Amino acid sequence: MQAVKAALHPVTAAYLRHVPLSPGKCLVWRKLGQRLVRPGMAFETRTRYGHRFSGHTGDMIGRTIYFTGVWEPNLSAYLQQTLRPGDGFIDVGANHGWFALLAAGCVGPAGTVVAVEASKDAFDYLQRHVERNGAHTVRCIHAAATAEEGERVSLPGPIGNQGMARVAEVGAGAGQGAETGNHRAAIVRAAPLDTLLTDREIREARFVKIDVEGGEWHVLQGMSRLFREGRDDLEVMVELSPRLSAREGAPAARMLSFMAGLGFYPYRVENEYGVGVVAQSRTPRPPERFRGEVHKQIDLVFSRRDVERLGASL
Repeated sequence: MQAVKAALHPVTAAYLRHVPLSPGKCLVWRKLGQRLVRPGMAFETRTRYGHRFSGHTGDMIGRTIYFTGVWEPNLSAYLQQTLRPGDGFIDVGANHGWFALLAAGCVGPAGTVVAVEASKDAFDYLQRHVERNGAHTVRCIHAAATAEEGERVSLPGPIGNQGMARVAEVGAGAGQGAETGNHRAAIVRAAPLDTLLTDREIREARFVKIDVEGGEWHVLQGMSRLFREGRDDLEVMVELSPRLSAREGAPAARMLSFMAGLGFYPYRVENEYGVGVVAQSRTPRPPERFRGEVHKQIDLVFSRRDVERLGASL
């Protein structure tokens, strides 16, 4: 039975990726596709952007990329539209390198890409993907971006969603030394993002993406040079989760106020997770002005542009 499921994987992926009729794909995946998935099947595939990407179907990110060829389609489309040759891109919480590879193709050999990842398991995948795709502009850094120099403990995400890996204070418990599958917690260097970057990378940064499972406030506190010396058109994407940010002592409202004080306006990126939803969605939506309070997890692009929608129609 496992062999049959494995044989049907590429057929299912071809249907979800290439059949032009999008309506109904979400239902097909829920009713049939999920039953075909063999958890933990290792794969290597070509993404919608032409990159070679490997992973396991037991992980949500890997499964989505394998069956649909894309991850976070709305943010991916916005970055492809926004980044230009010679630009700089900084990815804090780079995971396996999806956005680092995408950015490298946009900024070209004259640009810079920095991928910061604290999890050793994710960092190994990141390096592998950079090497296999010849993305020589990507500089990979195994560290945790925080507000000050020191050490943190890198905690693995749960089986099924390794993207939820995070860092915590050393000695603070939080599962230090625990294992999740084959993934073990480990001590990792911590440093302000400013100190992890070169002068050129600070000067040329066009976009900073921050997705570190609740530690976003600490990353922002280590970016004073980026905000002070960086480009006027610098944009910063932050994943905000009221529950996770409150755990770190930084309510979402505090981050909104902090960025507003620096002259940034928030724009919501409508995110989509899961194979069926991503496969059915075909028209990317640009970030739209966000007004109000953050009550649930949300991805916000902070920009100094005061408009209703970022970018042209995607």
